[in-house]
Amino acid sequence: MGTNLEQALQLRFPPLAMFYAEELPDDVKMPSPLCSMLLIGQAAKGKAVGLRTGSCSCHGAASGFGLEPMAPDAFPGGRECFLRFLSVGNQGWEHGENVGRQLQEWGAPKILVEEF
Repeated sequence: MGTNLEQALQLRFPPLAMFYAEELPDDVKMPSPLCSMLLIGQAAKGKAVGLRTGSCSCHGAASGFGLEPMAPDAFPGGRECFLRFLSVGNQGWEHGENVGRQLQEWGAPKILVEEF
């Protein structure tokens, strides 16, 4: 059924809420996401998830959730790779593809290499 707002918007997934707290509630799991989209995906499936400063290996997620200052230059390949990752991806761009191969050689998780 859902709320009136959910019905009016015909949402595919229920709305998500985010809040800041000194301590995590007991039912919250602390995943180690590679990307904020993975974290949001878990929440959209009904899981209570949480992050703490220093617990997130994704620069975009850590800064997007207000845990760390924005640092696109710290992203693998630097600012340009970060901006391409968020928009059109690094495929077909020589520098981005080289960084992707380097990530793979360093043993980065498969999903990071594929999505990079």
